[in-house]
Amino acid sequence: MTDANFYRLFETWLQLEPTDAVFELETGQTLTREWLHVLSGRYANALRRSGCVTGDRVAVQLEKSAHAFALYLACLRAGFCYLPMNTAYRPAELAYLLQDAQPAVLFTGLTAETLAAEIVPATTKAFTFGPQGEGTFAAIVQLVDPTYRTIDLTESAPAALLYTSGTTGRPKGALISHGALSYSAQTLSELWGFSASDVLLHTLPIFHSHGLFISFNVALASGARLLLQSKFDAADVLKALPRSTVFMGVPTYYHRLLSSPLLNSDRCRRVRLFVSGSAPLSADVHGQFEARTGHRILERYGSTEAMILCSNPLEGERKPSSVGLPIPLIRFVPQGDHPVDPQRWSVPAWFLRRSEHRSLAR
Repeated sequence: MTDANFYRLFETWLQLEPTDAVFELETGQTLTREWLHVLSGRYANALRRSGCVTGDRVAVQLEKSAHAFALYLACLRAGFCYLPMNTAYRPAELAYLLQDAQPAVLFTGLTAETLAAEIVPATTKAFTFGPQGEGTFAAIVQLVDPTYRTIDLTESAPAALLYTSGTTGRPKGALISHGALSYSAQTLSELWGFSASDVLLHTLPIFHSHGLFISFNVALASGARLLLQSKFDAADVLKALPRSTVFMGVPTYYHRLLSSPLLNSDRCRRVRLFVSGSAPLSADVHGQFEARTGHRILERYGSTEAMILCSNPLEGERKPSSVGLPIPLIRFVPQGDHPVDPQRWSVPAWFLRRSEHRSLAR
């Protein structure tokens, strides 16, 4: 199947209302869908000009910003494979990932130029990239046209490379397809009732699937607006909740919110959904949060390789200490059997490079 580029889901909303806001920043500034489209096109052209070709990997170790999101979308539009890396990784951890992934390009923050020079592979071009797009990459961006035609891709085309946590050995690179991103975003949008009227309060980091492929992608594919906060701060979240309809976080976030006397049902009156993932949420926190706000947190479960696998329902009973039921097209099978071959690639097709990494979909 052609024309399966994940970016097409955003282009649908872009064509409907290009001047609608996609981001609201902490300063109060709003950025439109058209702004994101033009900037991501410019970044895609700049990556092409730097020598990237379709299928190349682009490694990114950046703090969250609207410009960083535009860089992510530029990679998807141009058919590059996006590799997000934890901003807390030390040189040894970065060196392992870069040697394993062999990216064509590496983006780091403005203060990491010396560090990058020590660990970057000889075949990788390194650029610095600040929260406003400033840095060494900006010199190339200034030379290119903002107009870029998003390329057609098959569902199986690699969109991103995510590394597992390494709990059973060295981290493994799981290749995530465009079809998997689209399936996950569209399915979760439907399951969780997302629409263009939603406002997602986004406080998660964007170097893993929770903050990028789940929170951001679902909002983007639904035409929703994001209230973009650079990081989680309980006081800032409590100020923004009255303007939000959805909040996604990890259990630690809910612990911290409960520690504030300002958390109450009135402050959460506009919110329709609180989601928790990435770690187990205790039944105690689940109960305390409901008692304080009137909301039962929706828990879900996923993995690096497959993003979301299970979710509690939007409508119906949300059980504490339960991750819910498998999402559509996901079925659990006994050990030794092969997973179902989903028509829309809800799991990645392969692990990167290493022969001992078995395929998850055939």
